[in-house]
Amino acid sequence: MYDAYKDSELIIGLVAPLGVNINIVEDIIRNYIKQFKYDLHTIKLSDIIKKLPYKRQEVVEDTPYNRIYTLMEAGNELRKNTKNYILTMYAILDIYRKRTNDQPLKKTAHLIRQFKHPEEVMLFRRVYTHGFFLLGINSSYANRLKYLKKELGINKDSAKFLMKKEHSADYLQRLFSINHLC
Repeated sequence: MYDAYKDSELIIGLVAPLGVNINIVEDIIRNYIKQFKYDLHTIKLSDIIKKLPYKRQEVVEDTPYNRIYTLMEAGNELRKNTKNYILTMYAILDIYRKRTNDQPLKKTAHLIRQFKHPEEVMLFRRVYTHGFFLLGINSSYANRLKYLKKELGINKDSAKFLMKKEHSADYLQRLFSINHLC
């Protein structure tokens, strides 16, 4: 039975709050799967937000703060006006387009950066079943704040505002209701 799955296509999803350095996690995953001669294809849901035409909130990337804030607003607007899993539908389409004759890609792992809503996770679970693995990455509030300040150059008050916004009840991202799904 093992031989039938040894070259299987993998789907790895990441869940992390704002301020966790996902780049480090991606590098660790990339280096680990290289041992097994797997290729890693990364799909950033934030890149999908930028490409989608039906949003009023444009993404402004002149500063890290503006990039994060406008991505949050645009993602929120997309979820509000469509479905909570709209971004993952496009990620699934991206994976499908990379395939030949609708066959899973052998020795390929797709890394989805990053889920923000439980419905996104549930859609991937329905589509990819046992080939989907969800990883929850976390860091202390202090370390996340430090990353936003030191690495991204966001001032302390603005960083705190963004972190609070991610937690707010009226915000359509439901990041902290995903952790139990990991």
